[in-house]
Amino acid sequence: MSYSSADILKKTNVTDDIEALEKELAQHGLNYDCPVLERNFDFVCRIAGGTLTAAMLLCRKISRIAINWSGGWHHAQRDEAEGFCYVNDIVLGIQKLQKVFDKILYVDLDVHHGTYVRVIMLKLKNCNIYINITDKIRVYSSFEPSAIVVQCGADILFGDRVGQCNVTIKALVKCYFTLYTPTYELRINPGNQKDYNTEEYIANVIDTIHKYCDFITKNNIIQK
Repeated sequence: MSYSSADILKKTNVTDDIEALEKELAQHGLNYDCPVLERNFDFVCRIAGGTLTAAMLLCRKISRIAINWSGGWHHAQRDEAEGFCYVNDIVLGIQKLQKVFDKILYVDLDVHHGTYVRVIMLKLKNCNIYINITDKIRVYSSFEPSAIVVQCGADILFGDRVGQCNVTIKALVKCYFTLYTPTYELRINPGNQKDYNTEEYIANVIDTIHKYCDFITKNNIIQK
């Protein structure tokens, strides 16, 4: 995101007259498939911040696997929203990873190619490879990447009217969770298991998350 696009998003946070910004918004792709959302700038910061935090955890060897469940916005350009994507958190994450990992393999499981990610991967220094789900290429063993970034698109699933790729949930689970344990599942069948998620437990989890967020903010951990 450039300074100009960040500036216009900040304006949408505080203005009550979006129509007055219509021309400027259109210059940054904020129309059609990327309409202005409520507190759009805050939304973008959280999306990008989640992926940058995940990349930071990997760079510091705190985690071997990190996931931003709200990430994967692979169409956005540096100065323009595109294809329902307001910020290209993937590019930001890869740039962060490049400070530590010399070879990065990017696997795009979405039906639609992450156009701007491909452009950036070709421009980044050192050796990087981009693979889309439709590419029939086996590269892992020969490329031997030091880090892997996966965009987990859902439009490849069977029944998706746009994607029409017919991948089953079982196959997608193998892509997502090959090394991610214990058994995190995309589909949980109904049963008679006791629900341990009491209101008190959920409240405690939320409170703990808020405390971690406050600690990170007060100690400027993300900027280090």
